[in-house]
Amino acid sequence: MDGRPAIDGDLFDAPNLPTWKHPVLRDVEPDLQLLADCWLGLRGAESTYLPQESKEPDHAYRNRLSRATYVPSFRKAIEAMSGILSQFTLSDLPASLEQQLQDIDQLGNNLTAFMAMADSLAMRDGGCAVMVEMPQQVAVPSEADRLALGRQPYLVLLERRNILNWKTEYVAGQEQLVQATLLEWREVEAGDFGFSVEPFFRVLTPGAFQVYTLNKQLGATTALQLVEEGFTSLSEVPLVWYSPQPQRWGHGLPPFRELALLTLQHYRSRSDLNELLHRCALPVPVRRGALLLDGQTPPPLVIGPNSVVDVPVDGDFRFAEPSGSSLQQQQEHLRHIEQLINNETLAFMSGQEAVTATQARLQAGQVQSGLALAGMQKASLFEQLQLLWCAYSEEEPTGVLQIASQALESKLEPQQVAQIKSLADGGYLRKETTLELLQRGGILPTDFDIEAEVLGLTGLEEQQLSSQLERDRQLLEQNVMVPPQALQPGS
Repeated sequence: MDGRPAIDGDLFDAPNLPTWKHPVLRDVEPDLQLLADCWLGLRGAESTYLPQESKEPDHAYRNRLSRATYVPSFRKAIEAMSGILSQFTLSDLPASLEQQLQDIDQLGNNLTAFMAMADSLAMRDGGCAVMVEMPQQVAVPSEADRLALGRQPYLVLLERRNILNWKTEYVAGQEQLVQATLLEWREVEAGDFGFSVEPFFRVLTPGAFQVYTLNKQLGATTALQLVEEGFTSLSEVPLVWYSPQPQRWGHGLPPFRELALLTLQHYRSRSDLNELLHRCALPVPVRRGALLLDGQTPPPLVIGPNSVVDVPVDGDFRFAEPSGSSLQQQQEHLRHIEQLINNETLAFMSGQEAVTATQARLQAGQVQSGLALAGMQKASLFEQLQLLWCAYSEEEPTGVLQIASQALESKLEPQQVAQIKSLADGGYLRKETTLELLQRGGILPTDFDIEAEVLGLTGLEEQQLSSQLERDRQLLEQNVMVPPQALQPGS
C-alpha cells in the first residue's frame, strides 16, 4: 500500500516493546526488500539498482533510466513453481470449510488462489505465515445460529517482513508458537473523503490478542497505546509458518535470491548495451579540409539528398561509423547472464534449452525432489490450518489435501508413451494401470476419471462380444461359413 509513513527505528530496537525486531528478521530484511522490488518489476525503485554515474548529467541519467527495461524472469519462475503446486485435490472437508472454499480470506479468493499466493510468497521470501482469524465471539445458542450470523473462520496471508518477532517453546519434542507480533497497515479516515495509512501492531498469545498503535498524543510518556484487545477460544496461537523446506518457526533463506541478483545484473548489462546501441546508431559526418569563404570562414555544412559538399583537392568527406567492437562482447556477456538465469529456472523442463539426456534427467530429478518436499510442506500447512479452523468451528478435521502425482513427476516422453502402449496392447498391462501411468506422466488431465473410463470400456467390450456371439449364432443357423477374421468387431 502506498503512502506508508516511516516508523521510528528505535521502536524496533526496544526489547520491552512489541515492536522489537527478531534478529533473524534483521538478517534477512535487506534481501526481502530486494526480492520485493524484483517481484514488482523494480517499479519506483529503478534508480536504486541503476544508479547515476559519476559526473553524468541529470538529464542524461533520466533518459538512460527511461530506456532501461527489467525482464521479470524472477517472478515468472516463482509463479511457474507455484502453478505446479496448485495441482492438488481436496477430500472429506469439514462442512464450514467447504462452504468457505470460494471465499477463504473474505477478499474473494478461493482456496486454490489463496494457496498459490502463499506458495509464491514462501518461495520468494523463504517463508510466510498464515493466520486463521475468527470474528469476535458472539453469544449464540447453537452452531446453526452461528452459521446464520455468518460468523465463520477465514485465512489471512502475511508477508515475512510483517512478522516482527516471535517466541516458541518445545512441547514433547515439537516446536510450538507462544507469542508473535504482526505489523498491520490500516487505512485511517482523514477528513471527509481521504484517509491516511497508519501502522498497527497485533500481539498474539494463546487465547488472547492485543493491538497497539503509535502514541501521537502531546506529552505522551509511552511510545505505544493499546487500542484493541480480546480473547479467542483457542489454547494456541492461530498462526502457521510456511516455508518451501522444513525450517524452524520464522527461519529459512530465500531459495531464489541468486536468481533475483542475476536479473538485476541482466538489467544493468542490458542498459549498458542499450546505451552503446543508442550512441552507435547513427554515423558521424567527417570533413577533412574545406573551401573557405573569403579565405577565412568555412561555409556552413548542409547534409541532405539535394546538397553537395565542396572539399579541396587533398580533402575528404565521409561518414564515420563508431567502432562496435565492444558491442559483441557486451552481447555475449548478456547471453551468458541469460544462460545463468535459465539454469536457475525451469527453462530446461519446457525444452527451451538444449541439454543432453543425462543432464535433463539430473536436472529434472533435482527439481522433482524440491517439488516433492514443497508438496509435503503444503500438505502440512493445510493440516495445521485445518486443525485451527476446526478448533474455532468445533468440527472434526477430516479434510485431506493431496498434491497431484503428475505435478511431482516429469512428463512422459513420446517413446515412453509408445512403450506403455506396446505393453498394454500385448496384454502385459491392465487398462487401469495403463491409464494411471498416462495420468501420472502428464498425458491425461488430473480430472480424468479412470474408474469411469474403465467401466465404460468394459461395457463397450461386453456389448461388442454379445453382438459378435449373436452374429455367430445367426450364421450357424443359416449354415454359413466365413473366415474368422471376418467376424472381428468392426468388420
